Amino acid sequence: MTDFTKANLDEVIPDMDRHRAKMKMSYQAVADACEVSQSTIVRLFKRQSNPTFELLQAVAAAIKYEPHADIVLLKGHTAEAH
Repeated sequence: MTDFTKANLDEVIPDMDRHRAKMKMSYQAVADACEVSQSTIVRLFKRQSNPTFELLQAVAAAIKYEPHADIVLLKGHTAEAH
């Protein structure tokens, strides 16, 4: 399980969205897998919200995402742990 607490979301989220598309999963499919609304997923990928740690983990699991080695996880733009 990926630890998103120190993730640079400005790098990780676009990478997750590219991976989602590569997996041929629609926003609705991701939303259904995470049991959230499609608008929640769209806002996440468009960076219009501050996602929770739990949502990031759920999306990563739904799309089978692991960050690439070149995605640097830095303290700063962190997910909120709720």
